[in-house]
Amino acid sequence: CIQPPCPLIPTCKPTTCSSHSPCIPGEVCLDGYCVTEPTCKGFPCPEGQECYLEDLICIQPPCPPIPSCKPITCSSHSPCIPGEVCLDGYCVTEPTCDKVHCPEGQECYLEDLICIQPPCPPIPTCKPTTCSSHSPCIPGEVCLDGYCVTEPTCERVHCPDGEECYLEDVV
Repeated sequence: CIQPPCPLIPTCKPTTCSSHSPCIPGEVCLDGYCVTEPTCKGFPCPEGQECYLEDLICIQPPCPPIPSCKPITCSSHSPCIPGEVCLDGYCVTEPTCDKVHCPEGQECYLEDLICIQPPCPPIPTCKPTTCSSHSPCIPGEVCLDGYCVTEPTCERVHCPDGEECYLEDVV
């Protein structure tokens, strides 16, 4: 295609692999072809950077990712590559629920982790959308009228001098 936008054209062609016909050890099936498993082994990066496998946009498959370098740490002066966010000073893949399929009656949310060594990105987790005494909510949520909702707190409420935050029922 010379002039974008370039629509994809469905085309049938022979392949060398599929889920029914896997590749030999050391190779992976990519776009229907067995290719050497992409790796960063032996790919040098400058100090303060690390190797990652960058997905390519290519015209003729197979299109294996290629080794590239990215900063190990990040800040407002040293941002991350697209698709990553700066968390605890490290570039990490931006967590989403996009590819998570939860069972019926549950939905995906990003659960914050408590870990020893940063970065600690949240992980996609399924939780019930409805609740009862037999189906409780996850920690940090309460069952209100059969639905799991974030447990209300006064943690981030700043009251004027002489006043104090407390939780009251809404009428």
